[in-house]
Amino acid sequence: MRKRVVGLTGILIVMSLTVCGNKPEASKGVIQNAQTEYESQPETTVIESHNQDKVIELYVNILRDYISAGKTDFAVSFIDLDDDSTREMIVFFGESQEDGGYLFTIENEEAIQVVAEGNDSFGQYGGFTYREKGNVFVTENEQITEIQISNQIFYYAMESGKAVCKDVTQSITQFESDESKFYVNGTEVGSEKFNGIAENYGLLEMSTVSYSDGIRVMNEQMDMVYNAYNNK
Repeated sequence: MRKRVVGLTGILIVMSLTVCGNKPEASKGVIQNAQTEYESQPETTVIESHNQDKVIELYVNILRDYISAGKTDFAVSFIDLDDDSTREMIVFFGESQEDGGYLFTIENEEAIQVVAEGNDSFGQYGGFTYREKGNVFVTENEQITEIQISNQIFYYAMESGKAVCKDVTQSITQFESDESKFYVNGTEVGSEKFNGIAENYGLLEMSTVSYSDGIRVMNEQMDMVYNAYNNK
């Protein structure tokens, strides 16, 4: 699966003019040019910029809460999961088999964690796999014993700030016979239907962000987080 680090271009225009004591006063021409440049910005661009600033501040508050709770070294990525004007945030704390990504989005002007029943993170080995702008993401559950290997894939969509499981596929391969069985939502199926689920969701074309290629957050240093959200 291809990796992609996603960002968002943010434009912030701040104008400040202070005349105090003997400080030189800016010329009228400079002031007029700056005002003209500001007024020339489309209103929608200014509004989007303001909204983006609010979003990153909400996400940064989440990260600061983690730091206050004793988490001092973790990684962050921003993705475009559902093709709206707001990026989602993925937080990683490691890359062991049990480490997935913690998904956050903005709902009703609040940063919330997107969870599913029984799951508060998604993925394995410090990775989060999703279809960009397609509102589909997956969790893989690999289990290996002495006699077989089992691999489950849970397909989720984000709906109203919650992760809703749409389909579950599972393949089980016996080592001794090299025989495989396939299941979709708990029902045994043929390989054609099993593969059709992956094709329908575009599994092979999905993107993956991970702990290793995310922005490292250490000791409350948030500059790179702001840059990651505001830059492509």
